[in-house]
Amino acid sequence: MICLSVGKAKVNECLEIIKGSEIAEIRLDLNIYTDEELELIFSSHNNLIATCREGKYNLDERKLLLSKAIKFGAKYLDIELVCEYTMRSFLVNLAKMSNCEVIISYHNYEKCPTRDHMKDIVKRCFDGHADIAKIVCKVNSIDDNINILSLYELEKNILAFGMGKLGRITRIAAPYLGAPFTYAFPKDMKRTAEGQFSVDKLQNIINLIDD
Repeated sequence: MICLSVGKAKVNECLEIIKGSEIAEIRLDLNIYTDEELELIFSSHNNLIATCREGKYNLDERKLLLSKAIKFGAKYLDIELVCEYTMRSFLVNLAKMSNCEVIISYHNYEKCPTRDHMKDIVKRCFDGHADIAKIVCKVNSIDDNINILSLYELEKNILAFGMGKLGRITRIAAPYLGAPFTYAFPKDMKRTAEGQFSVDKLQNIINLIDD
């Protein structure tokens, strides 16, 4: 299954993109939506991921945006492992009470840690009450790809793939190794992560593999 990662998009564009998708990630940190627009988005589809990375909004603003997304019907909350503990704990508890599944994610934009380090990160995600542990690291060598994909041996409900051109193979392989979905950017939009495929290209690759 391909998850569309929706970057900067006006509310009507966002609604049009998610309408034909099985699952989509809404990058709240790349947009400015009113409460009415947030409700319109998250009530329009029953399989949306709400996430708000550091940058545009401060801690309290991110907490409020994600709380509203959960209230309005987000299926998943994606919150970073390194997020301030009180905020992460509050949002995880709110999600659990709202039948919203929790993705706790780790990102490393410079390198891929050792396999043992990543195993520890996965454990910390699940210890933090994640339903899905997500590990995303910059790939600088073939060994990095091997270490990332080996995480699927650990347990179920893991999302693990690499950033950068060298890591693109992990985005293709992930669903075949047990990932619940993999990410792509919508047609005519910009990628939200280095090395991401467009949905059309990724679907064509999957079709070739499955043929």
